[in-house]
Amino acid sequence: TVERDVKLKGFSGSNHKFSFQADHTLIDFATPSSKSTGALLRKIQDVKAIYEDFEFSVILDDANKVRFEKESSILSTIGSVTPYSLVAAA
Repeated sequence: TVERDVKLKGFSGSNHKFSFQADHTLIDFATPSSKSTGALLRKIQDVKAIYEDFEFSVILDDANKVRFEKESSILSTIGSVTPYSLVAAA
């Protein structure tokens, strides 16, 4: 099943929202910027500290290929990364 706007409390006590949850995968959208990547990494680590079973998937805007490559290489260390253009084409 797929749920939208999933809210989970992280290890820090902060509440975090993910765009979707499909089974044990949390899915979120992001823009390829250092600020967005940093915030998403923190959110994922905070949630992962409590919910160890979850996997994480990021749909990343790939309009700017250079920024997409840079930020996706960082995000791929913690979960799967899918270019937005592939999702939009489906």
